[in-house]
Amino acid sequence: MEHDVQSGDFRSTIISASRYRRLRNEWQALSNRALVPNVFASPEFAAAADKASPRNVHVILAWRDRSSADRAELVGVLLVTCLRSPLSWPTRLAVSPVSHLAYLGSPVLHRNFVSPALQSMLCLIRDHRWLPKLVEIGDLSAELLDDLLSVAAGHQMSVALVERRQRAKLVHGEAGPKVEECARSRQRAFERRRKKLARSGTVTVTDIRGPDLVVAHMEEFLELEASGWKGKRGTALLSDPVTAALSRHAVRDLAKTGNVSIHTIRLDGKVLAMGIIFYAGPHAFTWRTAYDESYAPFSPGLALLEWTSEQLLADPRLTMTDSCNHRDTGMQAERWAARHELLDVLIDVRPRRRATLDFLAAKVRGRRRIKEMLRRLRDRLLAERRDVSAILRRIRGRPPYRLPPKKR
Repeated sequence: MEHDVQSGDFRSTIISASRYRRLRNEWQALSNRALVPNVFASPEFAAAADKASPRNVHVILAWRDRSSADRAELVGVLLVTCLRSPLSWPTRLAVSPVSHLAYLGSPVLHRNFVSPALQSMLCLIRDHRWLPKLVEIGDLSAELLDDLLSVAAGHQMSVALVERRQRAKLVHGEAGPKVEECARSRQRAFERRRKKLARSGTVTVTDIRGPDLVVAHMEEFLELEASGWKGKRGTALLSDPVTAALSRHAVRDLAKTGNVSIHTIRLDGKVLAMGIIFYAGPHAFTWRTAYDESYAPFSPGLALLEWTSEQLLADPRLTMTDSCNHRDTGMQAERWAARHELLDVLIDVRPRRRATLDFLAAKVRGRRRIKEMLRRLRDRLLAERRDVSAILRRIRGRPPYRLPPKKR
């Protein structure tokens, strides 16, 4: 499957996910120097997606050749999977990210060699005998857009912007009165919620690390998530065998390299809220969260977010935490002030294909608009249903939910 394309001091190759696992040290070095670190392009996530999914994961690597005495340096990684979507049929696409459980599709590029590494990888896709020539990258960091457009223009490739959006991030190392006030506010809010829960028992908050502990707590997380609204909607990890297998493999293998932790809040040993955090280089990614909905009036999910935020900010190795939210909504959007911009783009690596690409991009945007309208209609109907249920409860005189008294 290996195929090389050389351009000056840079060359690209395509390998399997299983071979990629042998490059763990090279990956770690690249992550520490990347302009945009991405845990969803790691060897562990690639292997998990390749093993769980019916479609193969292809790993495109960019190398910088150094003097004959040194080994080549890994300067770029892009994961893709090949498919035909209803909108692109009969054309095949090379798609990144490789799973709907991956919330960032950006290629990982050495900060000093962004353009040449990207150029080398796109030229490999163009010249490869069986890779699709149409590339779809979702959740691409806007930091890479200028380099992408420059490389594309230099090789008569076409780039179409499908969607632009923002999501919350937590910036580490900032200082100033406003930042300090936000930190104090989070601490006070967490203490208020912890004391409220403590009236009914002993509250413990833990940061789980280490392969054996993480694997055991992962099963607890899966059950907790499936017991709530995600399970009812069919979006919990356990709702589909493929996503369940992918998540178990990814968490297990990332735990072996120290790149995952699980935060938990418990009341008398009973789990109330859990969050899974991934790590790549100096970035963290709050991948999944779940909480016991029977304790919803006491906001265990918010309490966990406030505690997790403080733990992440106190970690000197980190510079940024990605909320991993597709939309700029939810608890993190309300409590994390910083934003980073993401893009969905289509790239045709063949020369002068602008019209075809623009037509396909318009089809994708139209379909997304329809899906967004249907989503808003669904949310509106659910909100009205909740309002009616609340009115009926008040009419029937049903008492509000309270925690059981603390055992003595």
